[in-house]
Amino acid sequence: MSTATPRITATVTVTESATPERTIQIKVDPDPINLKNSSPNGEAVDIEWQCDSSPANGWQFTPDGITISANVPQNSFSHVATASRKSTWRRKQGGADRKTYKYDVKLTNGSMTIIVDPGIINEN
Repeated sequence: MSTATPRITATVTVTESATPERTIQIKVDPDPINLKNSSPNGEAVDIEWQCDSSPANGWQFTPDGITISANVPQNSFSHVATASRKSTWRRKQGGADRKTYKYDVKLTNGSMTIIVDPGIINEN
């Protein structure tokens, strides 16, 4: 009998205001994503980002919507899937190294792309 991979969910919220001038705010919650205690025995952990923006403003992930920094060891994280409103990465079994990594969140509304760079604390 297999058990489900533990999952951490982060919400990416986009808010826009038009007065007095247009501003766009992107917030990731939690920030940083802390993997501590998510898998006490070092099992794999899925991190799922969900885009929570008003359908009227059209913000969604780009095809490479989440990119974990280039200095992450190859045996730590792998990309699982990205769709317009959800992106999933997996911290591989045994991949915890007690380091903090930056990652990019890339969102587009069709006419512009915005990138923010929160972090992941990679602990058991």
